[in-house]
Amino acid sequence: MAWHGKTYNRLINCQKWRNIRNEYLRANPLCERCKEQGIVTIAECVHHITPVEDGRSVEEMELLAYNRNNLQALCIECHTAIHKEAGQKTSAKLLERKEARASRGYAALFGNDPRGGIFEATPNDSNPPANLGSHAR
Repeated sequence: MAWHGKTYNRLINCQKWRNIRNEYLRANPLCERCKEQGIVTIAECVHHITPVEDGRSVEEMELLAYNRNNLQALCIECHTAIHKEAGQKTSAKLLERKEARASRGYAALFGNDPRGGIFEATPNDSNPPANLGSHAR
């Protein structure tokens, strides 16, 4: 959904977000994640606990972007770590979705695939071999 990216960029590149971010950092000047571990670190980032992109509509994305209960003050190190951790989870989820889409696409075109993979058929081939290329998954 291309509109998600455009909407996200519009939401975080506006004066409303800058005001909320600055107010949040003034009210929460220490990294909340470090503070939980007894470490005192200046917060420089405001993180959305539930990603804005998780919204299924513009309205939901706005709620996620501007709801102060969805914000967390973090130092740069913790903010980077959270996004790295989320990226690893997201990569696995994206792979699962990609595989599911591919299976649904094959099934829609050719019927259920009992072997569970993506296959390339050649003309006059009633039982095509499994495609073992890197683009298969």
